[in-house]
Amino acid sequence: MSLDAFALNVQDPTASWATNAIQLLFDAAAANDFKLFFSFDMSVIDQPSTFFPLFLQYQNTAAYYTHDNRPFVSTFDGGAKSFGASSPNAGWQAQFKNVLAADGINPFFMPDFDDYGGASYDANFFANYPVVDGVMSWESAWPEISEGVVNVSSAKDQTALTNARSAGKVYMMPLSSVQFKHIDSGQN
Repeated sequence: MSLDAFALNVQDPTASWATNAIQLLFDAAAANDFKLFFSFDMSVIDQPSTFFPLFLQYQNTAAYYTHDNRPFVSTFDGGAKSFGASSPNAGWQAQFKNVLAADGINPFFMPDFDDYGGASYDANFFANYPVVDGVMSWESAWPEISEGVVNVSSAKDQTALTNARSAGKVYMMPLSSVQFKHIDSGQN
């Protein structure tokens, strides 16, 4: 097994404590020949334009992870957001992919659209979301609360992998042995 990069899940891309920490993380990654990529928390962020300044600041740095020479971008949720368009896919195309394409940037978009259907990524998912290059699921990294302390099943991952391959897309299985959250709602 090898690790290509670490995900930085960003809830507020404008908070000074977060941007300061992100700068330190990118400096450390660059000094150690390691890669990072952003996973923007769309359960909080209302529009892709909110995270563009942060993404644009780092997407060309030596420490930013690319796949097929394209800056890698993920999300936490966002599969139910349409940003005023006729569908979530149309919204992501218009408000994310097309805006970046106008600046000559073609991101490799691998979101975690768990709000689509709980990490199931059924066969219909890829027909409904041609905007994605692949998917991942944060939720398949941990057991459900109702399951208690158990080994995590890879069944959701296998379903997603099979359906992604059938659609000519990719699937990234998450690995999260330790999790840190800074959430103001008392879940820290």
